[in-house]
Amino acid sequence: MTRFSFSLATQGQVLSTLLAALCLGVCVLPAAGQSQRASSAADFIVAVVNSTPITNVELQLRLQRVQQQLSRQGNVPPRSQLVREVLERLILERAQLQSHGSLA
Repeated sequence: MTRFSFSLATQGQVLSTLLAALCLGVCVLPAAGQSQRASSAADFIVAVVNSTPITNVELQLRLQRVQQQLSRQGNVPPRSQLVREVLERLILERAQLQSHGSLA
């Protein structure tokens, strides 16, 4: 498990961003699965990290890469779990990049 170090203010921002993104994911992603044909042609925002969007295309590309890696290992979790975990990872990565950018 990777451990991240953030100031208390940054931790609060990251947690509130994660919560907002996960709520958005819970609302948007099931609907996206119901209209897969329509959503495959259109891109939309699945999360926002401090005003920087994470798009469905980014999420799907990362999901595809992670699924390929996990299938080689023979350990692919249920898709709903994988979507949540990959989205959370994208959010954390984006927050870290922004945090490091603001420190520079």
